[in-house]
Amino acid sequence: MLSPPEPLAAGDEADLLDQLRPGIDGLIIHAGGRRATFLPKVWESLPEPGRFLAQLRKKCGLPGDYWSEQLVFERYQTTSYAEPP
Repeated sequence: MLSPPEPLAAGDEADLLDQLRPGIDGLIIHAGGRRATFLPKVWESLPEPGRFLAQLRKKCGLPGDYWSEQLVFERYQTTSYAEPP
């Protein structure tokens, strides 16, 4: 289950990376008419925040190092449920 997305106000990339919680936050990026997300589980394969963000930008169709004040970011968390064995 996904929590409601929470907007992240970031003046620059360093500010955004400081707000991210590796292993906890999923991230949504909005760029014009494009949108992409990484679930929190993606941190397992991309544990370094800068690389996590670069790959998410690529998934959104942007260069990995792209930054613009027009980018919009939202974070969310997931909750997993399982039936008892």
